[in-house]
Amino acid sequence: MFGGETRTLHFVLDGKEKTFEVKTLNDMMTAMWEAESNGIVYLQSSREHGLRLEFDITLGNDDMLDLRTMRGDETVGEQTINLDKAGPMEIIRSFQTVFGDLRASTGAWWNE
Repeated sequence: MFGGETRTLHFVLDGKEKTFEVKTLNDMMTAMWEAESNGIVYLQSSREHGLRLEFDITLGNDDMLDLRTMRGDETVGEQTINLDKAGPMEIIRSFQTVFGDLRASTGAWWNE
């Protein structure tokens, strides 16, 4: 995710702040699954003013993941994934797209 480097990312999961060492998409997913209903992943040190992922998990007949890419107050991207139908590979594809688009548009966005 970060050019082969490991980064310490700050998360807010169900209202509780945590940090995780993240190198791969799998690391990101593992950290996110500690949330029961919602979370934020800060991708830059400026936290709510910078780049971040916000997500909501809704469990029911179909388990849903709403994923938003935010830059400050601006929504950069949004996606809803039906976890029962699409499965975890759809989340990985979504992350690959989000991080690939960020890399293409801003270069090393995680250093900002």
